[in-house]
Amino acid sequence: MNTIKQTLFALLIVTIAIAGCKKETHYEQKNTEIAAFAPSAEITVNYGMLVFKTKADMDVTMLELTASDRQSVDAWEQKMGIQSPASVFNKVVAAEDSVSKHYENLPQEEQNYWLTQPQVHSEIYNKAHALGFIREVKGPDGNVYFDYNLSDNAMNSVVNSDGFVTVEGRIFQYTPDATKTILNGDVKLISSMKSLNYTCTTENIIVQMTEDAVPLRMSKQVQGGVYPGFNWTQKKLGLPDPYDGDGWYRWDKNWKGNYTKRKRVWIDGHSERYGTNNDPYCNSAVNCTYIIRAEYQELNFWGNWQYNGNQSFSMSASWSYQYGKYTGISYGCGVYHELYYYVAPYNCGGASNCPTSPFSYSYPTVNNAFINLTPHGTWIASGPWFYEAFLVNYASLTSSIGGTSFNYSY
Repeated sequence: MNTIKQTLFALLIVTIAIAGCKKETHYEQKNTEIAAFAPSAEITVNYGMLVFKTKADMDVTMLELTASDRQSVDAWEQKMGIQSPASVFNKVVAAEDSVSKHYENLPQEEQNYWLTQPQVHSEIYNKAHALGFIREVKGPDGNVYFDYNLSDNAMNSVVNSDGFVTVEGRIFQYTPDATKTILNGDVKLISSMKSLNYTCTTENIIVQMTEDAVPLRMSKQVQGGVYPGFNWTQKKLGLPDPYDGDGWYRWDKNWKGNYTKRKRVWIDGHSERYGTNNDPYCNSAVNCTYIIRAEYQELNFWGNWQYNGNQSFSMSASWSYQYGKYTGISYGCGVYHELYYYVAPYNCGGASNCPTSPFSYSYPTVNNAFINLTPHGTWIASGPWFYEAFLVNYASLTSSIGGTSFNYSY
C-alpha cells in the first residue's frame, strides 16, 4: 500500500536531490553507509503499515525512535518500505532552516526588502503542508509555526504517510481530525473506514472525530463519567519574564530586544470516550493522552518560531492512575462498577525503557519530542465496558532541557 501521499513526497525529495547534485562541484564522494535503526521488538510490514504484536512493543519502539539518530531511523524506514510523518517533519525542519539562513546571509539592503515580504517557505514545506503532513499553529502571541498534523501527534514515528499502523491485530488510522480503528484488522474495510467522517461505532469500526473528543486543555480538572472525561494537562503558566504565557522559557535577545530561542517541557494529559454509546457513563473504548512534551524553537529570518537546532533532555517521572469499569457482567454495561489502578496485561518483556512508573530516560538531542507514558493510547474493552475514563491522579516529573529545569508535581 504505497500511498499517493508517500509517492508524491518521495518524488519531490528526489527532484530536489537531483537539483542539488547538479550544483555539486566536488569530484570526490564519500562512501559512508549509515547503520539502520534496530528496534528491540519484532516488527513486520503488511499493506504498507508497520505491524506490532503488542501495544507494549509499539510503546517501547516509539521511545527508542525518539532517542535514535534521525539518519539511522530514515535508513530503517527505507528498509521497511514506509515513510513516517516524523521523517517528513524532520526534512521540513532542515529545509526551512536552510531557507532562513539563505536570507540571513543576503546583503543588508536585500534583507531589509525581504523582511517586508511574507515568509518564504521551502518546496518541501509547501508540499508537506498541501499533503497534510504538517499544520500551522498560531500561538497566543500571534506567531505562527508548523507542527505535526495527526489526531495523536505522539504516533508520528510509527504510522505511515496515511496515518496507518496495526497493533494487536487491530488497524488504527490517525488523520488530522480523527482517530479510526478496524477492530478485526480486516484490510478490506479500510476504504469503508476512510469514508466515515463522523464519530460513530459500528460492528467492526470505531471513529472518533477530534472535535467531539478533546475536553478543555487547561490544568487539572475532575469530572465524572466517560464523557467529558478528565484532564491533567500541566504547563508553566503565570510565571514572569523570561517565561511567556504559554509555558515557554525564552532567552538570547537580538538587537531588536526580541528573544530568539525558547524551550519548554509540559504534560499533555486528558482522557475521554472513544466512539459513541447512548449512555454517558458507559462506553466500549476510551482514549487516553499522557505525553511529556519537550520542545525547542528558534526565531527564523522573518521573526517566526520554528523547531530547529537541538537541546539535550533528561527526565524522571513517577505517577499513578485509575479508570472505572463495570463488574458482575461478562460484556457491556451493568449496574455495578469499580476503579482499577493498572492496565493488564501490559508487559514490556524486560525492556529497560518500558513507559511504566517509575520511568527515567535521557535523550542526546530533541526539538519536538513526544514521550508517551502508560496509559497513553486507545483502550478497547473485551469484556465489561468503561464506566470512567483514565485519570492520572498523581504525578511527579523532574526534567531538564538544555540545562533548564521543568518540574511538576500534583
